[in-house]
Amino acid sequence: MRLQPISWGVALLLGSPLVMAGEFQHSLAQEPYTGLLKTPNAQVADYGLAQFDFSNAIERNSGYIDGYNYMATAGLFPGLEVTGRIATQAHDSHCFTENCGIRDLSASAKYQLPFIPKEWFDVAIGARDMGGAANNFRAYYGVISKQWQQLRFTAGAGTSESPLGQLDGPFGGVEWQPFGWLQLLAEYDANSVNLGAKLFTPQQWSPNGWQAYTSVQAYQQEDRAERDYWFGVGVKVPMWLGSKHSAAAVQSNRVTPEEIAEANQRVASVSQQATTASSATAVSAPATATPAPVSANVEQTASAVTKPVIADTQPLVAQLQQAGFESIQAAVIDNQLVVALENNRYNWNELDALGVALGLMADYAPEQTRDLQLILLNQKLPVLSVSTTRSCALAYLQQTGNCDNRTTFFDVSTRDLTKQLAKLKAQPETNNASFRPRLVVAPAIRSNIATEYGVVDYSLALSSNLQLPLWQGAMFDARHFAPLSESDDYEDGALWANSRYESEFDRVLVHQAFRLPVDLFTKFSAGRIMSDYEGVQNETRWESAQGVHRVKLETARFTNDERDHTATPILGSYRYYKADWDWAGELTVGEFWEGDKGYKLVSKHWFGDTEIRLFLRDTREQIAGIEFAIPLTLRQDMKPIRFGQIRGTEQFAYGIESLVGKDHNRLTSGIGITPALTHNVDQVYFNRDRLNPVYVESHLIRLREAYQKYVVAAK
Repeated sequence: MRLQPISWGVALLLGSPLVMAGEFQHSLAQEPYTGLLKTPNAQVADYGLAQFDFSNAIERNSGYIDGYNYMATAGLFPGLEVTGRIATQAHDSHCFTENCGIRDLSASAKYQLPFIPKEWFDVAIGARDMGGAANNFRAYYGVISKQWQQLRFTAGAGTSESPLGQLDGPFGGVEWQPFGWLQLLAEYDANSVNLGAKLFTPQQWSPNGWQAYTSVQAYQQEDRAERDYWFGVGVKVPMWLGSKHSAAAVQSNRVTPEEIAEANQRVASVSQQATTASSATAVSAPATATPAPVSANVEQTASAVTKPVIADTQPLVAQLQQAGFESIQAAVIDNQLVVALENNRYNWNELDALGVALGLMADYAPEQTRDLQLILLNQKLPVLSVSTTRSCALAYLQQTGNCDNRTTFFDVSTRDLTKQLAKLKAQPETNNASFRPRLVVAPAIRSNIATEYGVVDYSLALSSNLQLPLWQGAMFDARHFAPLSESDDYEDGALWANSRYESEFDRVLVHQAFRLPVDLFTKFSAGRIMSDYEGVQNETRWESAQGVHRVKLETARFTNDERDHTATPILGSYRYYKADWDWAGELTVGEFWEGDKGYKLVSKHWFGDTEIRLFLRDTREQIAGIEFAIPLTLRQDMKPIRFGQIRGTEQFAYGIESLVGKDHNRLTSGIGITPALTHNVDQVYFNRDRLNPVYVESHLIRLREAYQKYVVAAK
């Protein structure tokens, strides 16, 4: 094959003055792994980064055809990337009636070994096209890479089922990066020598971490191909929503008062007057030096200058109501300011609400206040308590003053909450949340991906969920679907017509939740779900004191008279949370909706408020897949008003799954279904299963960020 010209633009750029090569770039190859063109290197997708890539070369029938590769990669752990790939020759043709060629959905993974010093070299192992029956591209490999100045050398060996022999034996390559945005590539893929290039957008073009790239394979030794050159385009997207926390950042989130006194405390009060008042006592120092801790006397002097004397809790309650909190109660008891409130405005994460409320409490506490306690409510039931001193709250949230010799800034607890809330029993309730309707709007989608009937078939609807809080723990819940769009296979008389969205109320329920002794939390639901099933459901959960362990029991009985079917699922689950990784693993066992018995295993990876779930269901069949869940609403929603609130959903989820562990790839449905409701205990009451001490304490920086963003910046 002849060498193809990449572009006149590249030639001109190569002739431009030499610039620094910068950090060595890496991206997806034109295959489902980080690499060169056809071969992997030992690099992996960055932790917390997703890549979406398209390329047009597909190996088929001992050659390369011009098709469509759609790939999505996620860096789920430091050193681990997982990739999903759809390879297809046509998009809409039905494989049973037309010659659609190849259409394949597959998963791949690569892991970079962590115990080798980075200055030596990088080593990775990987698998392509794991799992299912129709393994068109299966390969296993090991690879080593070494960077030297502007070059990166790669060598590896693999075994594959490729008819061409790609990755079936030794392979290798070299990447030359003369500029930060350009790489020239040469490789041997165990079958063919390939030459090409990659272009990257400069990092300064997108400071938020987004980056686009493109690749061109301009030469290939293999001549069994439909074209002489191949190309790919892709984009890197950070998965973080909300505060960015990683495994490396967790320890800095757990900063102690002593450390902040040495390095972080400043007289950098958010008030200009406080800064002026304290600057007279400051010692002149170089700009790079860390200011010395400020004495308590100076802090008190600054406060006296900038704030009027506050004698009662009314100014604080007014500020909390202005911030959008509901069902507010406040009192000063033995020099402790105790506040209970409910958050329905900061719906990405309850930690935003904690930061705003604690900051306002520290700012507007009556003068006699020494200690603070915030009790967070959901549906007027207490779910979390945060205690601290006023000086520690100011030291952490405002980085002002000292912190009373405490070992931690905040004491977070989920124990004895009913007793704690009883201290406010006699206090009036401001901005009552009861009987205030909420309308939650969100898209709803049902789909089939990469089947013999099409690459993407879907039914899209608008979900309108009316929620009406009644009394403590009680909620009326009704959801309506309004169809918006559908593909041809969901139309009348088509294959999935019975699964498309119809204009209907699919759910009408009443929920009642209780906090029970021995730290149990339970919720009963009664009414109609799934359009035509009527019955009852119960969820009961227990969580350990720190929140590392959680067990839950779900039982239900729903009957459909038209189908003459009664579903009686009973499921027990255990969840383990590891704060250092911001990861949870959950195992569910029992009888599912259709009477199938078995288990479901889920690996949950958090990136701020983005959740990526890998799952395996094993009942009558084995189903594996990936799902993402994000808040599809504003981080600071509409403030609840007298007549209600309109907002998006705190969790929109979408996933793709496939049959595994069989010698066939038939479509399956109704396997491992759980009677999950939007109004479930984990999502509605416990911050998507993240409202516990270990989570809060490992994400304290989120409290400060929310206070600075929604209180300080608002001023």
